[in-house]
Amino acid sequence: MARPEHEPTHDVRRREMAYAHWHAQITRGGIDARTLQNELRRALADSEVQSDPILAGMIRAFGVQRANELAQNKPKKGAASVAHVPASAIQTEHIEASHADRSEDVRNAVTRLVRQFDEYAARLYEAESRAIFDRLRELREQYPQSVSNDSLEHCQAILNGIADRRARYQSQLDELAEQAIASARAGDHDRSSSCLRRLSSIHTAQPQLLPEDRLNDIREAMSKAGSAHDHHVVIETLIAREKSLATEIKELAASVHRFHHIARTTDHGSPEYREAEQAYRETLRAYRTHDRDWLAGVILELVDILGEWTHPPPRVEAQLDRFVADIRSALAHIRQEIGEIESDRDGAPD
Repeated sequence: MARPEHEPTHDVRRREMAYAHWHAQITRGGIDARTLQNELRRALADSEVQSDPILAGMIRAFGVQRANELAQNKPKKGAASVAHVPASAIQTEHIEASHADRSEDVRNAVTRLVRQFDEYAARLYEAESRAIFDRLRELREQYPQSVSNDSLEHCQAILNGIADRRARYQSQLDELAEQAIASARAGDHDRSSSCLRRLSSIHTAQPQLLPEDRLNDIREAMSKAGSAHDHHVVIETLIAREKSLATEIKELAASVHRFHHIARTTDHGSPEYREAEQAYRETLRAYRTHDRDWLAGVILELVDILGEWTHPPPRVEAQLDRFVADIRSALAHIRQEIGEIESDRDGAPD
């Protein structure tokens, strides 16, 4: 049996419009047994009706109802001339034959509708299930001897539980969506991918529970959460590198300043001076590696880290510019103090 492939509410509206059309057509054209059968054949041969078993069942049930109405309204024997009764009507008398035949048609229609109800209800298509239930109640009112209370009670019980089941499943879906977003925010790609695969499977199997629009909203929220995590990682990487570079420059400056102080306050022949001078020479070698090429390399490294963003936040770019300016200033200060040290040493007596 065909299953609904589109949005359930859209199916209901389409089905109601089609049923209203054929209801009017059959009522207008089916004025006797022959014309009724012709109208029913036309309706059931329609491609839209053939593709929708529920709609076909509704039309068949109305055909039975219409046949019953025509049978009840037939003139009594002798009340009209034979000329008013088409001879061809005898060939199609099975539609409005005996009460037992009509009862059998109704029971068959009820069986089909209950089966369709169960299939829709199993997939939580509440609107479709309720439409079928309403049709069963109509048949019960029209044919109380042919539609049992058991069928209605069966459908009513299931229909009452659909809302609770939907709410329970919806709660589970909400929890799964939150897990997917939280995993993306935490950078747990395996967990977030697993959650998204489960959500996609649910959408495929139960689109009425998880429509495509909501699944897309969850994907977008996961993407934003993942981007926020990635941005946080980039910020942490930048901060860590800036701290490392700042510590490196600070140690160079401290070493130069320490020797400058010792050179001014200590006898140049003392062991303390010679030890400090040895450390200063090592500092000079390290300082000379921090030239323009080194600074250019540092800038490229930081820009490469920043390149993790498609569009880096302006505040981060501004922070990076200030940091590079601070490095330049610190290196210039070290260079100035080295110049003072060398000037003092050149001017010192031998």
